[in-house]
Parts: sequence; structure tokens; C-alpha cells
Amino acid sequence: MSLLPPPPPIPNSQSRTISSPFGGEANASVSKLNLRNSSSSNHDNFSIGKASPTPLLVSISLCIGSCVLLFIGGSNSLFYAVIGYVFTPIAATVCIAWDNIWQRHRARNSSWFVKNWSYVTALKIVASISFLIAIPHIWHLSNIIATKVANGN
Repeated sequence: MSLLPPPPPIPNSQSRTISSPFGGEANASVSKLNLRNSSSSNHDNFSIGKASPTPLLVSISLCIGSCVLLFIGGSNSLFYAVIGYVFTPIAATVCIAWDNIWQRHRARNSSWFVKNWSYVTALKIVASISFLIAIPHIWHLSNIIATKVANGN
């Protein structure tokens, strides 16, 4: 005789009495798991999320836009030099942080999320290239500022 009370029944389960080969009987519960959400047809609980290529595409687009601004702006346009400088190293570095935060947040909220570290590697390469693209913009900025300081404007 057991001193412990019987365990509470498991919801959605079937209880059976099993005979032991060593004598005695035991109660076993077989649970019926409902893996499908009957109230929702889109199965959000089991959808596999993937990392988004959006930060990588934005970073590449900004680097291409910065290269275009080099040819459009010329060497005397302060506006194009500043915008090109902001587009290249600053925005590319922000895109790395954006992707990293986005992937970590989604991985923390969903056990089905698949991280894609190749996006982070590609973003680091694009950011390195963007620092090289920023050199002409910095050169133009320094020439414009030096000319204005020399003229006393």
C-alpha cells in the first residue's frame, strides 16, 4: 500500500492499468498531444523563422549610392560629400548592429528561428569596403573646409 496519494490525471489522456511481470498492477497515462492549433490555421507556433537579408541589402544600396554621389557631386559640393560620408562607414556599421540585434531578438523569442551568420560576415565585408569608399568623401570634405577656412568664410 502506498502512502502517497495518486497523481492527478493528465488532461487529454487515457488511463490504463498495466500488469507487472513481477506481480502487482500500475496505472499508466498516455497523453494525447495536440500539436496543431485548431483555432488558427497559420500554425504560428511551429513556423520556422529565418534571418532577413534586409540589413545587407540596405548596406549594399547605401555603398552604391555613396559611389554614385562621388561622381554626381564633384569635388566642390559640401552637401554630397557629407551625405556620402554618412552613407558609407556610419550607415554600414549601423546595418551590422541592426542585423545583429534583429537576429538575437528573434532567436530569443522563437526556438524555431534559424540564425544566418553569413549575413553578419557579408555585412562586415561591406562595412570594410565602405571605409575605403569613404576616403574620397573625407578628402573632399577636408578640401572644402580648408578652402573656406583659408578664405575666411
